[in-house]
Amino acid sequence: MSHKIRPLVFVFTLFLAVQPLLAQTVNPRSAGMSAERLERYTAYLQQEIDAGKAPGFVSMVYRNGSLAHYEALGYSNAEAQKTMVGDDIFFIQSMTKRGVWC
Repeated sequence: MSHKIRPLVFVFTLFLAVQPLLAQTVNPRSAGMSAERLERYTAYLQQEIDAGKAPGFVSMVYRNGSLAHYEALGYSNAEAQKTMVGDDIFFIQSMTKRGVWC
């Protein structure tokens, strides 16, 4: 990576890390989303954790510039039973889709 691009990547990464801490979750309906569907989404993620398919998830859903859903489920370290928190850091090997699954 060139020396000119590194500062931009750093600033962008820092923005992504700080953004959830500054954003306030709004009522899903005011963001144009269904609270019931978001609850089903959360239930689905919890089922995946319970089935042992993933140790945990951090879920963020933005709609029309508003944070409609932000939740941490499961464990960031299943062996140590360390609870997942919203600002955990993940190693992402590929980010070619709009959604990132960790």
